[in-house]
Amino acid sequence: MQQEILARNPSSEISVYAVWLSMLSGDAQERLSEAEKRIDDPRVTHFWDEERSLGRWVKENVLPSFTERDWVSGQAPGAGLSVQEIEQIKGGQPLQEDTVWDAYLLYGSEARWDETPEPLVGWGSTVIQAADKLLEEVTLLLAE
Repeated sequence: MQQEILARNPSSEISVYAVWLSMLSGDAQERLSEAEKRIDDPRVTHFWDEERSLGRWVKENVLPSFTERDWVSGQAPGAGLSVQEIEQIKGGQPLQEDTVWDAYLLYGSEARWDETPEPLVGWGSTVIQAADKLLEEVTLLLAE
């Protein structure tokens, strides 16, 4: 995101809210400064959500079809790995089907937050696997 979108569009009115959650072993608020260095731009605001409140809210209100099983496998919905395989990938941590994480949600300048932010222009997961899609969606928004 840093090189592909932000650095290539230094004067664009882009706001990024990066919300970091404790989902994998090793995720901790103390590591937030490392994350801030990876996405180092004044248009980015970083947040730490220890309780995963935003991730659960997004799952319930914005992306109810999101599943962690699909996130881990990087495949289409319904084609994911078994619960045991996912927990092994996550270092023994249990499946968190109630939380959206490692995903982006994209809104245009006309977006408003009433009960939920709308309109959602695009979303993807994982952020790295969906990087090309995110770049394409942002490019289209900036061209408007």
